[in-house]
Amino acid sequence: MRQPRTPETQKAYARAVELFKKGIPDVSFLSIEAVEVPFEGGKSLPAYFVKRRDMKSHKWPTVVFFPGLDSTKELLYFRAAPDLAKRGIACLLIDGPGNGEAIRFRGMPARHDSEVAGGAAIDYLENRKDVNKNRIGVMGVSLGGYFAPRAAAFEKRFKACVAWGAQWDYYAVWKERFDKAFNASMSTPGQHIFWFLGVSTPEQALQRLKPFTLEGVAQKVQCPFLLTHGEKDAQISTDTARKEFAAIGSKDKTLKIFTEEEGGFEHCQGDNRTLGITYIADWFTEKLVKA
Repeated sequence: MRQPRTPETQKAYARAVELFKKGIPDVSFLSIEAVEVPFEGGKSLPAYFVKRRDMKSHKWPTVVFFPGLDSTKELLYFRAAPDLAKRGIACLLIDGPGNGEAIRFRGMPARHDSEVAGGAAIDYLENRKDVNKNRIGVMGVSLGGYFAPRAAAFEKRFKACVAWGAQWDYYAVWKERFDKAFNASMSTPGQHIFWFLGVSTPEQALQRLKPFTLEGVAQKVQCPFLLTHGEKDAQISTDTARKEFAAIGSKDKTLKIFTEEEGGFEHCQGDNRTLGITYIADWFTEKLVKA
């Protein structure tokens, strides 16, 4: 059954967003701006543009950051924005279709063609005077590890791409989960997929998920590319990570597998996210700041 949008859950999430925005002025070294990214059909996607408060006339290299299945732009802030900012990189944290405010308040379910939201994000950033439009990258975490490569494959204005966690065939992932009656490793209750996709049954979900694949897409990624993955990721295997990496078309590509010995070996370095974002932020520095 599709996850209900009850008055209680609406109120709770609205309060969470309200409290996040209330705390923005207390962040001393960062400017956090709530913005709207114009989207197709006269709609818009809610986002935060985050940069350092110093160097106000600076044109910042910028990373567009997409959530995964069950995250929001507010959660993305804590995952990455301060670390990127310390290295001189701004960040556009965006609730794409299926995430956060986009699904809960605007009725925009997930869609496979993330290059549409990615292109809208670049269009928005190119109109900002504080963004270096020639140094815009894209990143996604968990399922965002599908959204980011897909966006980079078809939106050539992205100059660098990070998949924070591998993906390949999301239909196959959920076919197995349905077959096992959700008796598999997941970061969220299985029924969340119905809400995310705007459907009511497993059959409808699987139909919507068929185009969520990097087959024939990964090969089109030509910008510098980084894939990070945990050796003991219980949701997506390292075999999947290696398959994705092999298929990526870029000549400048890096695969980082975090091992159990060094830490960061769980899904998207969930056991030590500091290791994951440090590696990613350093890589973006090489590709967007120093390049």
